[in-house]
Formats: sequence, structure tokens, C-alpha cells
Amino acid sequence: MSEQEQTENATQLLTQRSKEAETAMPAVEDFFRLVAHRVRARLVNRSSVDIPVRVAGVEVKALAKVLDDNEYREGAIYSLLRFNPLGLPGMVVLQGALLGRIVGTMLGEDPEEETQMGGVKALTPVEQKIAHRVCGDLVGELHDCWPIAPVPRIDTDAPASSPRSVTGNVRNTEVFAATLDFGPPTNPYGLLCCAIPVQAFRALAGPMVIEREKNAPSVDLSGLMPIEVELVAELTQMKVTVDVLKGLAVGDTLEVGSLRTAVVKVNGKPAFEGTPGEMEGHRSVQIRRRL
Repeated sequence: MSEQEQTENATQLLTQRSKEAETAMPAVEDFFRLVAHRVRARLVNRSSVDIPVRVAGVEVKALAKVLDDNEYREGAIYSLLRFNPLGLPGMVVLQGALLGRIVGTMLGEDPEEETQMGGVKALTPVEQKIAHRVCGDLVGELHDCWPIAPVPRIDTDAPASSPRSVTGNVRNTEVFAATLDFGPPTNPYGLLCCAIPVQAFRALAGPMVIEREKNAPSVDLSGLMPIEVELVAELTQMKVTVDVLKGLAVGDTLEVGSLRTAVVKVNGKPAFEGTPGEMEGHRSVQIRRRL
């Protein structure tokens, strides 16, 4: 194959991936908005302070451009992600000012008072621990909110004040780069960039599924609409021995574990996964993804 043919093939591949990323963008933006909402809830649990978290924007760019962004030049904190089993690279980047605010808040300081962390050369043990916790919480929500199956395993490197581990072809990886804006709009705490490889969604059939649904021929289902189906929101399943079952009495407590996820079944078959909660005094389930 000639050099010109190789160049043309590479250009064609990049164009195809860009179109796939553009097709997937609405679903990816919804995904990051859900992640931001849940990260906010995690911060409340960590610090007992409500720190607003918003998605300021989502872009498709090379990982190198994420690392070269002027917003993160001074005192940024980096954590490399790996989306397995494919081993695709991603990245979490925190502004030093944001980490300073979060550290101060978790240590009981007034969240309205700015903490200076510019020019970080090496993280203190406390900063390292809290940066690791912030990245871990974010990765946990990425995993729990992942919009398609199967859900990848996401491994993380320890947060560091240098992106030295991001070299070679890794820098050329095309990613969805979401900017999360922390703090009130009138008093912003700082920014966090979460970069997920475009290929992760493509390889897991995300954009392809969206494209197929977009182009699928329409089918008239109006005749089926009045038919009722049984919808069950299941918070947990558990197994107990017959002895335990026979011994249950009024007032006993069943340990059902963490209620972070609810499975919604239609006619006995899992159809959706959601987050249990409360709305206007009633128990509710927010649909997160189809199964």
C-alpha cells in the first residue's frame, strides 16, 4: 500500500469516528449530566456541604489537547484511567484550586473561603488521599451510570501533579472530554475534566446502537398501546435458609445492603436499571439505562 493510500485510509477512519462521536454526543451529554448529579450527592455525603456540580460542556478532542488545555496548566492533578478489557486510556484532571476547595471543605473549613493551591509540585498525604477519593467517587459514578452493556472495568492510577505517564500514542487517543464546573456560578470553586475514549463507546456498540435506532423503520404500535403490562421496581434480591425464614417474626429486620440501584422488570423480565429515591413524599425510581 502506497503512502498516499495509507494517508487516505487514515483520513477516512478519522472521518468515520468523528461522525460516530457526533451521533453519540446527545447520549454522552446526558450520561455526563447524570454523573455530575451523582458526584454532587457524593460530595454532600463526604463533607455535609452541598457543592453544586454542572456540566459546562462536552467536546471531542485528542487526549493531548486535554493535557495542553490552559485551564489546567497551573497546579493541576492528573489521574490516568484504563477502560478494560480493551485497555483504552482516559483521564481525570482537576484544577489545583478545586482540589484546595474540596480539601478545605472536607476538613471543615468554610467552603466560601478560597484555598490557594497554585503551583503544586508534590501532593501532601492529605491532598493525595482526598484527590484519590474524588477520582474514585467519579470513577464509581462513571461505572454505575454507564449507559450501555457490558459495563467496562475502569482502573485508575494514583493522582499525581504531573501527566508523565501519558506518552506516545496514548496522547493521540480521541476522547469525549467533559468539563465539570464545581461551586456556585457566582463563586466557582474550579474545574474538573473527565476524558473518556470515544472508542470505548463505539466498541461497546453505543454509537452504533444509537445510529441503528435513528435509522430504524417506523412501526405502528398504536394497537398495542392500551395493553397493560406488569411493572415491578425491585430494590434487592436475597437468599435465606428455611430456618431463617421460619424464624422471622413481626419486628425483625432484614439486612438488604446498599440500595443504590433498582431493577425495573416488565412482566418479570429486567427492562431498566434506575436509582431509588423520593419525589414529593413518594418513593420513586429514576430510570438510568435500559437493560
